[in-house]
Amino acid sequence: MSCLFECSTTVYWILQFCPNTIGSIQQLTEYSSTGRSRYFPTPPSVSNSSQLKENYEKRLETITIDEWGREPGKFSSNRKMQKITFGDRGKEPGQFDLNLGMAVSADNEIFIADVSNKRVQVSSINGTYLRLFPTDVPGEHRKISPHTVAIGVEPDKLWVAGKNKWVRGSVPTGQVVQYNMKGLPLKTFDIHVDLFTFPAIAIDVCNNKVILGDVDTIRIYQPNGSLVEGFQVHVPKDMQAIPIHGVASDSKGNVVLVDWRGHVQVYNHFGDMILEFVGTPDNVFPPRGIFVDSSGRIILSNCSKNRVDMFTSQGDFVRTVVNTTNPSYIAIGPDGQLVVANTVGTTVTIFPRHVLFP
Repeated sequence: MSCLFECSTTVYWILQFCPNTIGSIQQLTEYSSTGRSRYFPTPPSVSNSSQLKENYEKRLETITIDEWGREPGKFSSNRKMQKITFGDRGKEPGQFDLNLGMAVSADNEIFIADVSNKRVQVSSINGTYLRLFPTDVPGEHRKISPHTVAIGVEPDKLWVAGKNKWVRGSVPTGQVVQYNMKGLPLKTFDIHVDLFTFPAIAIDVCNNKVILGDVDTIRIYQPNGSLVEGFQVHVPKDMQAIPIHGVASDSKGNVVLVDWRGHVQVYNHFGDMILEFVGTPDNVFPPRGIFVDSSGRIILSNCSKNRVDMFTSQGDFVRTVVNTTNPSYIAIGPDGQLVVANTVGTTVTIFPRHVLFP
């Protein structure tokens, strides 16, 4: 169900999806929280159309912030950096139709799941549009709707988790597909998915495993698609299931997840829960973005408060990293840049490393 809420002066959408999701999203995301058009800065090379060139005229929104992510008029600081916001709603290169999960490669390229357009878009860490590729399934004449992405252990490999086209009355199916960085599909395996949730993917770099979260179950796969382990996450006695909203992996290979309650849970590969804490006590605007940085700190989107928060590896609140509208999915670049997706506004914002590492 797609529900519309209004909180103060900001309009939010809770994206709880049904079979008619894509149509409803196209209606809902007409709204832009800032009232501005935002585009990728360089014209795509796929067309000589003067209209396309006009559409992709350089229009990056750049705002000066301090090391705590605060904007002018809200702070006093000698250190100032730039944040970059890009993107817009549409089907042209550089535009999104429901942008969800992201990942940043070692080469500082941002890979963004563009769900309804059934493609992955790639930009530079400076917000420059680079390329896109359709999310084809290898050996088949069809595409998946990509939901989340992750950089693989193998050099220059990208993993994408998504759903196949659903036919009413049938069981929903999903795929994990591995691509090279140019978009060539290399291999795939089937995954269990639920109609109303997004499959969340992460890579256990220590053990070269693919981690999938869907509904209330974590499944861990070998890169060839063979299932290694599966376990149900902890569910309180008064609840039947708690959908997983996002997954990550720490330096020890543990599974770090956030559920629809805003609770963060950490599990080892055998399904033993190591830690649980409340990240955002709000299941009206539950977080989806979760990431473990190079220092082991847990970075969590807090959509209800329009901010991104930082916690220690033991779940202690450290500080608010940035204040930003409707943060949904997040990623961190190799040089410490924070990348935040605003799914409602169909934009992506890049913050400099100083917001995470002052």
